[in-house]
Amino acid sequence: MHVFSMRQDLQNAEAFGAEQVTTFLKALRGAYAYIVVDCGSNFREETLSCVTQADQSVVITSADRLSLAGSKRRINALLELSENKNTTRVVINRMGD
Repeated sequence: MHVFSMRQDLQNAEAFGAEQVTTFLKALRGAYAYIVVDCGSNFREETLSCVTQADQSVVITSADRLSLAGSKRRINALLELSENKNTTRVVINRMGD
């Protein structure tokens, strides 16, 4: 397993745009059976580039109403982007009892 990370203290992090993400993921597909990308909670162009190439998408949320509402908006956006409507899943973190 290898982990590639974009640290926040890099001054040139913005130079790694959607086109570079697409190229990078295509290169990784040839070398790895599974690629997991943590896109965070924002929907920037780079994030959308990852999502549109994904075989599966997982939205991780908490059980509170605000988190669930935000997750529902993200899921609807992912469904709009995905050709296969069955690839988006939800994980509720810290569910409790």
